[in-house]
Amino acid sequence: MGKIGLRSALVSCVALCVLGTSAPLTAQGQQAIAIRGGTMIDGLGGAPVPNSVVVIQGDRITAVGPAANVQIPNGAQIIDATGKWVLPGLFDAKANWNWQYGEAFLRYGVTSAIVSGGRNNQGSAERDAINHGVYAAPRLFQTLVTINGPGPDLDARQNYGPGGGSRRVYSAEDGVKHVNWVHDAGADIITFQNGDGPPEVFAAAVAEAQRLGMGIDFRAMGPQS
Repeated sequence: MGKIGLRSALVSCVALCVLGTSAPLTAQGQQAIAIRGGTMIDGLGGAPVPNSVVVIQGDRITAVGPAANVQIPNGAQIIDATGKWVLPGLFDAKANWNWQYGEAFLRYGVTSAIVSGGRNNQGSAERDAINHGVYAAPRLFQTLVTINGPGPDLDARQNYGPGGGSRRVYSAEDGVKHVNWVHDAGADIITFQNGDGPPEVFAAAVAEAQRLGMGIDFRAMGPQS
């Protein structure tokens, strides 16, 4: 198989899962870990690789491929993955989140998730607690507060109203202001809650989010979306 995109990839928040084991894995200290014998999916569209070896050293994957092509470092911890599937950690692009979900997500192979609902300070507290090792969970990318258009659909009962975890914008200037407010509050991504309102409102807000280097997520619910 040779060199593929996983080689030297950062193991972000334990970004390799062995399905069928109790939890994802990361090398502790300097001792290498070798996951041997599983069928490996590289995440790049390649064919499954039976009897594979994945070597993790520190927080990086340093070698991956068929067992015949990968040398396992002396003294490495060997994990027998025979009969299991080995693949990069999964990314949930639309997660509904509560702190007690963390271990369940990891057991199903999800190591990163976007939380696009407005969770305010609770969202940042959960994210920071995970990053500091307080409890086991995927790496979270938090919206904290959603940005809503001014259209009439926002007032429908099935949609989220203003206040709490959302901010309503009425103009391009409003959009830019609220994007900066959410950015300064510590959000990882910007979520627009609905599609109602003039396109220039969202265009200005999106441009500002891009300028700030933030991810952008739309939860389009209005009839004009």
